[in-house]
Amino acid sequence: MISTMEDIGKLFLKMDDVIEFKKEFNKLYSLVDYNNLFFYNFFHSSLSDRNQFESFIHASLFFFKKFPEDALPLLNMVKTYCMSLALKINFILWVLNNYNYAGEILKLIDLPYKDIFEKFDQKCHLDDDELKKVFEEFFSKNDELFDLILKLRDDFRNSKKYHKYVELSKLDDDESEYYKNAIKSYFYILKEIIFEVILFDKISIYDEDNVLKFFESNSLISGDNFDIKMIHASINNMHIIKIDYEDCQKYAWISSIIINHHQKKGKIIRIKGEFINDGFGKYSKNMNFCSEKIDKLKGFTLFPI
Repeated sequence: MISTMEDIGKLFLKMDDVIEFKKEFNKLYSLVDYNNLFFYNFFHSSLSDRNQFESFIHASLFFFKKFPEDALPLLNMVKTYCMSLALKINFILWVLNNYNYAGEILKLIDLPYKDIFEKFDQKCHLDDDELKKVFEEFFSKNDELFDLILKLRDDFRNSKKYHKYVELSKLDDDESEYYKNAIKSYFYILKEIIFEVILFDKISIYDEDNVLKFFESNSLISGDNFDIKMIHASINNMHIIKIDYEDCQKYAWISSIIINHHQKKGKIIRIKGEFINDGFGKYSKNMNFCSEKIDKLKGFTLFPI
């Protein structure tokens, strides 16, 4: 499922509004330096908040109220591109989040933009032809993207996490709460993948032939968790990467990054995190972090922008 979301992100890169957003983002991001603290503070707060385009939207309003003249280019970028891209990404989550139970449309979790999407609920999750009409209101005609979203939906509905949560959703117990958080964190990962593909063009792969070399004598991999030291590495602002491990590529969530400089070896990056090909493990702190990020967006709306 996660690889399908990366494929969806790659199709986003072909869309006109994404192409124009990247031009504007790169132009404004190039102004970031320690001599221009305004742009530094905006992008640092937006990217460190880690709620993707919603962070851009929230930060642009905050900075515009305090510094209307300086923040105007940022607010224009948000109004022109970020708002529509946030809706497009959340359209995908909306498709996953609603399910048909005995002819009634039910929701797995609370998501943002309820005021925009809920009017489509009843008709669009009973009939894919009707769903495609709504899809085209957000994306125009794009059969390849629509088919990938349906594939993502079908894979998700065949997953253990989906079936267990639907089965336990009427119960108020620890197991039900775990699967609810698993769904939330999974949705957050999907959002983050598209966001990072838009910003960086891909989910970067790290292996022995890449820019990054594993410093194996100081690396530890235990179950789904890893603590790896690497030399000649560059992580940037990424939170999701792919690591070649045991003859296959595994998606990995980065929970912490520590950068040190060695006199002989140069820059050494130590990353800690968790493999996420099937979502997070049951006792994962990363799962709780991502779940809380989704919770903070429950009542988020684009208005009064």
